[in-house]
Amino acid sequence: MKLFLTIIGFLLSLQAMSQTDCASHKTGKYIVKNARIGDTYIKRTKKYQIESVKNPSTGLVTKTKDKIVWIDDCTYRLIPIKIDDPSGIVGDDILTFELIETGEDYYVVSVTGLPGPPVVVRVDRQ
Repeated sequence: MKLFLTIIGFLLSLQAMSQTDCASHKTGKYIVKNARIGDTYIKRTKKYQIESVKNPSTGLVTKTKDKIVWIDDCTYRLIPIKIDDPSGIVGDDILTFELIETGEDYYVVSVTGLPGPPVVVRVDRQ
């Protein structure tokens, strides 16, 4: 019985160690690198997320400002407030982001709310 309890305790401690550190990514400056559509620069405060991307083919700059609403420690929604999109590719959908992996200088997020399956994106700290 003692061995069983020891194994259960060990497994629970491994699970706790593998959890993501979402709190350190709630604010800051980030970048999503994408050669096709351009790098997206993100500035996130407690209340808002501002994004800017310059299309490498056209030179057009798209800017968005969204209200950020944290649902839990690792999940948030972006609610569009202002969209300046000369290329017309950004929609006004409310998107949900779940941080599924974190590191000191990056996180990986699963995005839902767009047509199709969830999109997984790596976001690096600037």
